Parts: sequence; structure tokens; C-alpha cells
Amino acid sequence: MHINYYPTPLHITAGITRRFSGVSLPPFDSLNMAFYVGDNKEHVLTNRQLVADELNIPLSQWVFPKLTHSDHIHQVTRLDGGKGAFSEEGSLYDVDSIYTYENDLVLSVFSADCIPILYYHELNHVIGAIHCGWTGTVKEIVRKTFEHLIENESCNPSAFTIFIGPSIRTEAFEVKEDVIARIKTMTLDSTPFIREENDRYFLDLVGMNVQMLMDLNISKEQIMISPECTFTQSQDYFSYRASPTTGRHASFIVQRRKEYE
Repeated sequence: MHINYYPTPLHITAGITRRFSGVSLPPFDSLNMAFYVGDNKEHVLTNRQLVADELNIPLSQWVFPKLTHSDHIHQVTRLDGGKGAFSEEGSLYDVDSIYTYENDLVLSVFSADCIPILYYHELNHVIGAIHCGWTGTVKEIVRKTFEHLIENESCNPSAFTIFIGPSIRTEAFEVKEDVIARIKTMTLDSTPFIREENDRYFLDLVGMNVQMLMDLNISKEQIMISPECTFTQSQDYFSYRASPTTGRHASFIVQRRKEYE
């Protein structure tokens, strides 16, 4: 099974699916995890079941929200288990950031160039998943999520561990002036993260989101960043920019029951 697992304590499992070892046919070959891209639904269900079997957690305990590049945050409860797992109908709609205190519920977000962010809080036993592209970055979904957790869930910033998964990186992420104009409306000073070369603009989305975290007193040492670029490594990862008709990865995180600690 092609899964990149992140280094976590025994009671936490987190990672991202790669491109291979699934059943989807080109251009979704082969471990596409999303229904909405135009793939055969039965192939997607088979792929999801393969990953669920690998983790030994049934799909009825997975949560796949319907992502809309929003800044909306949702606390997942036991009642949300299975939402979006077997079809898009009944998904948590218009949500790009989810978190939970529950054990044995897998939180998952899709990506194919956008930044997938997973995290856990070692004291409050909160886990979460965020989908963040350039639109989510402009809306500051990462800042809003962690502000919410710190202010409303009493999470000490120093106890977070955060994983930033494979995504499109600066050298490959060229944008137009209209995107730059929107980036400059942010509360964050975006200047250090915009690279201009011969009237072309490149964005460091990862750097911008890391800065938002650091502004909330989360240290760089708490943030683990994958070095992989989905665009330049599209042989291993789905990349919307490399090929708009393509599959999606699933980034996932789960905390097991206390006997696993």
C-alpha cells in the first residue's frame, strides 16, 4: 500500500495516500480517493476500502467533508462517523477544517496540489485536518483554525504537532496578478512569500501558512514539512496543475482508544 505515514506516538496514526496500488484507471490511476473528479464510483470505494483495511478501521468510522475552499471549521462528533465515506451525499458540506476529541474516528481531507495539514494536541487530545489552497490561505483558514483551538478549546500552542503534507511548491506555483492582489489583502505581511521574476509571480503557500502558525506562538520545531512537490513529482502524486483531470489523495489522522497509548 502506497501511504506516507508521519512520525507520531503509538496512539496516533497520520499520513497521506500516494498515487499507486489502487484500482482506478487512467487518468485517475490508481489510488484515487475522491468521488467528485469523475472516476468510477466503485473504483473509488475499492480504493477507500483498501486504505481502511490497511489502518484496520472500517469506512463507517471515516469522515470525508465536502471541500469548497472555504474558511469553515467543524467539530466532528461520533454522530459524524461515515459521513462522505460511501457517497458524497450526506457529507459535511462546505467545510475545509475539521477536528475532534473522539477516538477511532478518522478525519480526512483531499488534495492534489493544495496543502493538506494534519495535527494533534498532546495534552487536550484533539486531532484535526485542514485543506488549504491559495484561496484558503487568503481566507486564513489555518490561522482561524488554530486561533479557535487556542481561544475556545483551551489548547496550549506549545503542545501542537503539525504535519504539512506534499503540495505544490514555490518553484512550480506561478500565479497571475489578480491572485497577488488578493494575497496582499491578508492580515499577514505576504511580501516575503511572493517571488517576482521577469514579470512572473510565484507564491510560497507553505511559508505563508507556517508564518501564520508561528504568529500564534507555535514554533517551527512543532511543524513537520514534507519536502515533496506534487507538481514536479506528478509520477508519485496527483497534481491538478500538471493534469486537471486527475485523482485526489487523502490525508488522514486518527487517535486510537486509550489502551493504545
